[in-house]
Amino acid sequence: MLSKFYIISLGPGDPELITIKALKALQDCDVIFIPTRSKNNEWDGSVAYNILKKITSIHNAYFNTDSSDIEAKFKPVYTPMNYNPESWQDQVNTIAKACDLYSNVGYVTLGDAGLYSSAYYLLEIVSKNHNNILEKTEIIPGITSISSCSALVKKPLCLGNTSLEIIPMHGEDIKTTKVYMRLHKGDDVSHLNSENIYYFENLGLDNEAYGEGTPDIINNYLTVMIDFADYNEPATIEAKTK
Repeated sequence: MLSKFYIISLGPGDPELITIKALKALQDCDVIFIPTRSKNNEWDGSVAYNILKKITSIHNAYFNTDSSDIEAKFKPVYTPMNYNPESWQDQVNTIAKACDLYSNVGYVTLGDAGLYSSAYYLLEIVSKNHNNILEKTEIIPGITSISSCSALVKKPLCLGNTSLEIIPMHGEDIKTTKVYMRLHKGDDVSHLNSENIYYFENLGLDNEAYGEGTPDIINNYLTVMIDFADYNEPATIEAKTK
């Protein structure tokens, strides 16, 4: 039955800072799960719910139906503050049941899914118990809160040879994801050996390519490499070549 399980990034809060791709996914969804801190599955305190209501109201003209019909798709799902697989299993079970009933199922997350999002806790459990859902999962990135902060005060996060550090304030064993940017054609990157490093070339263009490892010698100016922190990876991607 399942055609797609969307993990949809909502952006930093401003309903106009959601992507067109995210809006299309919301339109396609038969049911949209929204995290809530309430064990009774109430909307009180759900930031994602309040943001999504504004999004569907402001972008009502984008959808093929009235905003009230879109809101009828909203389903609360309890999301504990502290992660452990047992505390999140009920959430996964609820979503798995929906994937048996509906063609397109959505789960929304604040900011960007790749940056401290609960969505990857969810996906880690899904990868172990519901591989059929994992195979049909599409993660839609969004604008991060730090990008929004940078724009508000008109200060760049990175410029020239500056680097960016993102530091969790309540962690002891801090692991680091490294992003390599501003690469030049001809640069030799073969010395960057890591089990979790990936390369990305010409993202979003017709000749987009990405895969595990490094390209050894940089052939494209639009190349990014990411050495992901050694966290339990929920999925292994297949390389995409030009």
